[in-house]
Amino acid sequence: MTNVPVRRPSRHPPTVRPWLLALCVLLTLAAGASSVAAQDTPPATPAPPPPAGEELSDLAGPPDRYNRGTPRGSVSGFISACRKGDYERATQYMDLRRLSKKEREQGPRIARQLKEVLDQKLWVDFATLSNRNAGFADDGLPGWQDRLGEIETREGLVTLLLQRVPREDDGVRIWKISAATVGQTAALYEEFGPGVIETWLPPVFFEVHVLDLALWQWLGLLLLAVVPWFLWTRGSTSPSWRRCHPAPATGRSSATSSRPAAPPAT
Repeated sequence: MTNVPVRRPSRHPPTVRPWLLALCVLLTLAAGASSVAAQDTPPATPAPPPPAGEELSDLAGPPDRYNRGTPRGSVSGFISACRKGDYERATQYMDLRRLSKKEREQGPRIARQLKEVLDQKLWVDFATLSNRNAGFADDGLPGWQDRLGEIETREGLVTLLLQRVPREDDGVRIWKISAATVGQTAALYEEFGPGVIETWLPPVFFEVHVLDLALWQWLGLLLLAVVPWFLWTRGSTSPSWRRCHPAPATGRSSATSSRPAAPPAT
């Protein structure tokens, strides 16, 4: 009688490859970054009609090529410029008057650092920013200041401020990120920035953004996907791993081992 090989099910349940799981995490984070980038952009809403006796410029702000007539417009312009990698333009939304001439030349770098801090620690809700040239009058701040947000640091709570300042060419009052917040950026970046990684990678990894994530952040996600796969492949070839995960017996070998032993020759 011919013995038909019997294939027995493996005792070891199927496992999910670590690299596949890490790739799913990478794609999920990328989708989340794309969603955040879309949510950060304020919706285009029509300006409300001005109350009696109030000029339209008091609501929507004075005409300005950078749209800095209101706190909301100024913050929106700053974030938009940073996303495009145009940090030179982003400096137009920052009050750099307290900086020396040499320090002002570092304005684009300060703008990039501030955007990194915002990405890490502060969700900018445009609905909470005033869309009036006068700003908020009941926020407990001077009339020429508005609150951008607050960040918890090692030293305590830091308030990021917007400030209404005279425009350089004609003195018209516009809104910029305050000089005080500009001065705090270096310390905030030291605490919440990429840290020592910045000394290892070229500047392009911190200046270029894809889906609102800097290239150095994408590099970290890539390592998150590759390292588990590398460790799994190295471990699966080691003798200790093979002892703990023996290969299942094939049907042919099982059928052969179940045959009765032949009687000894006489």
